[in-house]
Amino acid sequence: MASQIVGGVIAIYVDGVKLRCKSGAEYSLGVPELTPVVGVDEKHGDKEVPQPPMLKVTTTDAADVDIKALLTKRNATVLMELANGKGVVFSSCSISPAGPLTTDEGEVPLNIYAALAEPF
Repeated sequence: MASQIVGGVIAIYVDGVKLRCKSGAEYSLGVPELTPVVGVDEKHGDKEVPQPPMLKVTTTDAADVDIKALLTKRNATVLMELANGKGVVFSSCSISPAGPLTTDEGEVPLNIYAALAEPF
């Protein structure tokens, strides 16, 4: 039986510039979360809770990276290519730090929130 790759990130680009990604990423396509509405007798239905399209990733700082510009980027286009041949384009993105930056390995955790996410 042939092996099929199901996980892994190949590359993430912000406005065409490739990030140096560390390990995997977490992402959401912005599909609303369904929350049950329950009465004393039974489930009455569901409530939709909006969720923004988002991407969480850790990149590595390097001499050629303008960290402040990256962490304050607005209206960016972000492309994520996955090892399984799929990908997602995130449009109208805002980027912010997802926690403290580290000096041990130059880690920069990012939260990327988008107006739209389109899988391909």
